[in-house]
Amino acid sequence: MKKMAALLLVIILLLSACGSEEKNAGGNAENSQPQAQPDVSSEVPATEAETSTEEPSDAVSVQNLHDESALKAYFYNLYKVMAAPDNMQDEAFVIDQLSFYYADVNGDGEEDVICYSESPTSSFTEIAVVTIKDGEYATLPNDIEPVFVYEQSFSKEGDFLIRKVRGGGTGVSDTSNIIYYAAEGMVVNTGTSLTLEGYTSIPPMPSAPNGVSESYKGEIFDMSYKVGTDDDQWLMFQYDYTETDDMNETVIYSKSETYTFEPSTHQYDVQVNEESGKAGTQGAAPLSENVYVLGNLRAGQTLSGFDVTEAYDNVGSDAFVGLANGSVVIEGDLWYDQEMWDEFLFTADDPVIDYPIRFDIDGQIFDIDRPGYASFQTNIEEYLTAEQIDYVKNQGQSAKIKLTVTSFNIDIAYASEGGEGIAFSSFEWLDDMGEDERDQPLSNSEAAESINGDKLTGLHNETFYTTAQGEFVVNYPDYRLVIVPMFDTINEDSVKTQTVDFEGDYLNTLKFTVFGKLEDVTILNIEGMDDTGTPEYLGDVANAQVIVNANLPNDMATVKVTGKFYDGEGTYLDVSFNLDNMRSLEEYQIIVME
Repeated sequence: MKKMAALLLVIILLLSACGSEEKNAGGNAENSQPQAQPDVSSEVPATEAETSTEEPSDAVSVQNLHDESALKAYFYNLYKVMAAPDNMQDEAFVIDQLSFYYADVNGDGEEDVICYSESPTSSFTEIAVVTIKDGEYATLPNDIEPVFVYEQSFSKEGDFLIRKVRGGGTGVSDTSNIIYYAAEGMVVNTGTSLTLEGYTSIPPMPSAPNGVSESYKGEIFDMSYKVGTDDDQWLMFQYDYTETDDMNETVIYSKSETYTFEPSTHQYDVQVNEESGKAGTQGAAPLSENVYVLGNLRAGQTLSGFDVTEAYDNVGSDAFVGLANGSVVIEGDLWYDQEMWDEFLFTADDPVIDYPIRFDIDGQIFDIDRPGYASFQTNIEEYLTAEQIDYVKNQGQSAKIKLTVTSFNIDIAYASEGGEGIAFSSFEWLDDMGEDERDQPLSNSEAAESINGDKLTGLHNETFYTTAQGEFVVNYPDYRLVIVPMFDTINEDSVKTQTVDFEGDYLNTLKFTVFGKLEDVTILNIEGMDDTGTPEYLGDVANAQVIVNANLPNDMATVKVTGKFYDGEGTYLDVSFNLDNMRSLEEYQIIVME
């Protein structure tokens, strides 16, 4: 035990000597020494098409999670669009506000880091969970949605990630725990947010002649011993909540609930033990002449299947209503505001709540029951193909989509400013993008005849968004060879399909599309760090989409594709790239050869 304590002391002193300000939960001592970093912002389109045919070997990380300078550059590269609009922050500010929380975030046995701002309202809301993949930074899939709050922090507790947030506005404050299941290689929102403390303090106004002064308190008691463990309270706990009228010093609402985690759904079964209180403080939001009057709304009420998380009206200033934990399927228009906000917006066709919420701002009445010009709290671009992004953002078109809306925020300031925000759990693209008006795609034989020449012809040009390349426009006639890894392409009908099947218990479907001719192609299924790989030789691949069913049993498993490209001038260039199930789509690069 004394040796262990001494070792820990040495590690702490080493980290202190490096000037680290990291928060660490479960850090890896082997990764704590900075190593030489590549310039992640200087990558070029042909990065993965280098003239190298080195066989895979034991990887040595060229980037490490404890090099904050490299992490900051990587994070800013992911979200550099933030610096473009005049109303957003510049690169130096974003990097200065970046904080790090270290832990085995998704429970796969490897150290990760959450990159985030501790004060999103004064900086940015983007969050990235970063790990090391093949010696490079990569983001982990997760359900951690951006939230607009004053403060936030993270802690890994057992198999759960606890996100503590403090939000509110003038006269309103709420501090809550948001609970994520963070194990088995996943980070999943359990759908549970528990208020720890808060208050509402509103001066007298027409809708509340005596004003409002209420405080809220929640307490959590460990009951995990009842499910056979005593080291992870989030498996089973009791939650006691009280709401107090501070003006009269009386408890106006209270409840006691037991939360039991259900592994099959990654959510909690909630049993109400006791509940008492006054309707209208908790319970259903009150209606008045078929509208929900803002002054009558309180945090904790239910409204059309949503939970009211915040509701306040600062007379002559601003007003806000936050609705969460709902599920309403709705259709509407997706469009892009180029003039003011420089972001995707949503206009709903129909209401998301049964009756409108009435805002009275300086005598002007606003009755709102649906998103009119709503920004997305869920990252919409993760659900869009490169073609769809180009259609809406660059071509200026609106598109029909279907969403399952889970939250809806309305913010009105000075009767003109403010805005709306929505989050969603499912997305469906409904628009045909003028498909009937387009030229029909070439047949496979026609495409083969037209693109076997010196340059690629007979294809529709298209735009892809990648982290390294940004909005990368592929003008096919400029190239002899284009390789599109993992992305969908609008030219799929112009190529044939080949399938490669490997054996194993952890099969994942990957793909890449070759426009032109890639010769001497070999696909190598590498099942881990020490695996030399199982090869499949394809020979020449021309004008084809290759579907690879690969065995990927762990985070280090990958598919390596190698081939040769003839440049038309007597030289063969080596081409090599990897496919896996860990990277997000935008982390791949489009490979082009002139």
